[in-house]
Amino acid sequence: MDDEPYRALCQIVMEIARVEFELGNLPKHRQRETQQHWFQVYNGARLPGTKSKKRLNSRRHFIRKLADSLLEIDRTFRLMRQLEQYAARPNRFQGEVTNLDFLGYLIESHLQEVYILRERIEALSKFLERVYRKDVSARRISTQAKRIRRVSERTLRGPVTVRGAHVHVRRHRCPDIERLEFMRNFGSFAPPELRAKFNRAFSKAYRDVRDFRLEHMREVNDSCQVLLNFVGANALHILLRKNLTEFVFPRALQSR
Repeated sequence: MDDEPYRALCQIVMEIARVEFELGNLPKHRQRETQQHWFQVYNGARLPGTKSKKRLNSRRHFIRKLADSLLEIDRTFRLMRQLEQYAARPNRFQGEVTNLDFLGYLIESHLQEVYILRERIEALSKFLERVYRKDVSARRISTQAKRIRRVSERTLRGPVTVRGAHVHVRRHRCPDIERLEFMRNFGSFAPPELRAKFNRAFSKAYRDVRDFRLEHMREVNDSCQVLLNFVGANALHILLRKNLTEFVFPRALQSR
């Protein structure tokens, strides 16, 4: 099996989707229509949750929900990596948004995406546990789904707790960011002969905080990459049987 289980999971589900939607008993014009639909989903031109014109049968509805869940997780994690890249690059909004304001925005946005990732993973695990509840391996599947949620909660407990507190009590404030804001505001009232000294001190402090926050983003993102591979490995054991060589639909959707 691929050394990146989550990537392997996405590839398998997308290939099953292609087979179910494109190679089923559809007229040629409908095959072209569904093929175009999935091509648009793959390249990001269409939201995965967009309803098709025709009502889906149960198998295709299951595949679309599964594909939607994986695409949402993938989109969230990609955004987390992008926020990390933004933090590593110079602020492109000089004059409109200060470096400090931009860094604060990135920190808060990253926390939000970590929370969304946890919610998406939990939704996927509960979906799999529910649709396979009548499977002959239902007990094992339930155990694996619960294991996904347990490891996800443990891995993301810190960022999610911080995010939850700042949403329900007040906006998130980092002590190091608040210290920089105090330095910036205090420096604006400094005498002209001391302003250059304040600016140098502030610039150094800002670089130190930015480097620390960037490293923290990288650590969280790397942990999430490991988590996604754990999710992928367990989900593969739910969806695939016979030594991971055969995709198995939920019992009610299996061909007679």
